[in-house]
Amino acid sequence: MNAAKKAGAIILLILVVLTSIYALGYLLRPEAQYSFQEQIPVYKHSKYFLLLHIAGGVVALLSGALQYFSFLQKRLKNYHHAVGYIYIGSIAISGLCGLFLATTAYGYWLNGLSFGILALLWPGVTFTGLRYG
Repeated sequence: MNAAKKAGAIILLILVVLTSIYALGYLLRPEAQYSFQEQIPVYKHSKYFLLLHIAGGVVALLSGALQYFSFLQKRLKNYHHAVGYIYIGSIAISGLCGLFLATTAYGYWLNGLSFGILALLWPGVTFTGLRYG
């Protein structure tokens, strides 16, 4: 791996870890401290969907970023496939939960529609890559 690719992979991993730490805050802190106060009643009603959506997203971020480190793939025979299945499973969980959560999005109806489209596109693109990749 040349220096530019190595630097890019390290920057990616740092950004993914920071994003994951921020998202994990929703799993670890009380609901009263959530960023969107208007959504607290919805979060309480859909708590398990929210938690699965966040956990699945964090696992997808981390496992996806780990695919960029070729030295791991060279050392571990089935690394790419194993991490890929973890990635696909986490996206399936997070996407399905995200689709449910899109129906409860705060604000204008277009917010829910946009989140719903994202919740369908993420697994859709992933499964297309799996099929044709």
